[in-house]
Amino acid sequence: MLGAEFTASPDRRLMAAVLDLMLVFALALFVSPLIKVAGLPPKFDILAAVTYFVYEAGFLWLWKGQTPGRRVIGIFVLPGSGGEHGYRAAILRPGTRVVLFLVTLDLAYVWRYMDYGDLRIHVLLPIEVALMLSLPSRRTLADFAAGTIVVNAPPPQPHRAPAGPMYSASDAEFGLPAKPPGHEPKSSERRSNRAFESGR
Repeated sequence: MLGAEFTASPDRRLMAAVLDLMLVFALALFVSPLIKVAGLPPKFDILAAVTYFVYEAGFLWLWKGQTPGRRVIGIFVLPGSGGEHGYRAAILRPGTRVVLFLVTLDLAYVWRYMDYGDLRIHVLLPIEVALMLSLPSRRTLADFAAGTIVVNAPPPQPHRAPAGPMYSASDAEFGLPAKPPGHEPKSSERRSNRAFESGR
């Protein structure tokens, strides 16, 4: 398991979650009128849960552990065993939250949200936050189910220029083939270099 310095802090995870949930609710609000036109029941909480699953799973798979919110904050989801981010974790992580949300839907705090029905503030949210705050690994129920951990993105490495010129003044930048340092030109190469320099 990664050390505490690599594990994303709860405040950064919560900031990324708020950004992602804003996008999820915006997408759900955009789709909701289409659901009504199709004649389906306008259950906004169900629609939001499905939108969350598609959003989270799609970005985790395509962006290798990141979502727009996580990319802005500079964190990403990493398989606990290392290696590539597979479809299993991308499905299990948001799927666990959606399934628990739907199974325990009646345990949610209900808040009336415009004309879209009951928006349920789920009791799983404080449980997830409590695990994030109390465990050294900062893992939530979804992390345990998918075998993932949320870590800080590595900082960009500054480009370091070489301390001195790599080749001599008569090499590739002046039109001649590059030669490694210490290469002694043959007599024919010396004549070519002199002819080249005299013709400049």
